[in-house]
Amino acid sequence: HRYPNTTAKHVISEDLIEVAVDGDQIKTKKLILKQTGTFLKAVPRWMSCLTNVRVVPTIEESIFDRSKRSLVTYTRNITMLSICKIHERCVYKPGFKNGMPETVVERAGFVSTSFGKLNAIIERVLMTNFKKSMRKTVVAYMEKLTKRLLFIMFFLCYAWIIMSNTRALKFGEPALANHRTNEPHLLRQKIGHR
Repeated sequence: HRYPNTTAKHVISEDLIEVAVDGDQIKTKKLILKQTGTFLKAVPRWMSCLTNVRVVPTIEESIFDRSKRSLVTYTRNITMLSICKIHERCVYKPGFKNGMPETVVERAGFVSTSFGKLNAIIERVLMTNFKKSMRKTVVAYMEKLTKRLLFIMFFLCYAWIIMSNTRALKFGEPALANHRTNEPHLLRQKIGHR
């Protein structure tokens, strides 16, 4: 899950609508409710159809393909379509850089508005906001990946401590004999072997 994260305070909720498995593919559909961006808050009053908007529901469809080792997401607004359409497509796939594995992310955005002569200006502003949000998205992904990596590292260290204690007990050595700790489960082990 991408949400919650510190850079996406505008996301109100994320709900899973549909999940389907089709061969090597897992397909999901989510409803994501977002607060309107700063652009819509700054719209002149004569464009009242936009100034009253507070929440924008979006649909995110994703396809994970195990055989291709790729994840493709499509995100689009589902309201105000007669005024504005915003679509995003992301492709995540494995790659290598300098012999090291990495995840390659390809992003594309599409904006279309219906404001006559103002279309070009409004679309340019929306694309600029889209690019800014992509920078925040990268920060959010790094935040989520770091948390997951730290959890995995903690789990591995904890498992190593447990395995070390098991081996020490097996050979008759007192577990954690010279180790001071404030963690209750380790204190119990230490006290139990005195």
